[in-house]
Amino acid sequence: MRYCGVIFDLDGTLLDSNWVWDKIDEEFPKKLGLDVKKNFYDEIAHMTTDQAAEYMIKEYHVSLTNKELQQLWLDMALDLYEHQVELKPGAMELLQKLKQQGIPFSLATSSFPNLCKRSLTRIGIYQDFHTILYSNDFGKNKENPDIYMAAADAMG
Repeated sequence: MRYCGVIFDLDGTLLDSNWVWDKIDEEFPKKLGLDVKKNFYDEIAHMTTDQAAEYMIKEYHVSLTNKELQQLWLDMALDLYEHQVELKPGAMELLQKLKQQGIPFSLATSSFPNLCKRSLTRIGIYQDFHTILYSNDFGKNKENPDIYMAAADAMG
């Protein structure tokens, strides 16, 4: 079978980064003095960052603005993505094989653009992606097909 293109997710698929968000999900409520539900992570896991911030503000009465809350998450994650987050086992080999075969690959992620760019640039593969799309730019989470359709369209 010949592939026309491949669309990847970032966190937990290409990058071994879920531990970062688990750490943030554990630490940031403490920073804000919040007592969150046991299933908190499950509730926000597939939301865009914008949706997750709105959820936090409404559900837990967080006094920060949406942008301030997102900046807090970004600041907490930035150092870890820039210095510690690595590719999942086998990801580099797969990307190299696709590149050698001339098969374009794109990224559809709900991650912060800055985290994505810094980690993939450090690893040396940022420039290899045909296109990188962020769910916040679509105003919808990744359960909606728009981001994938846009990635497929970009790859032709």
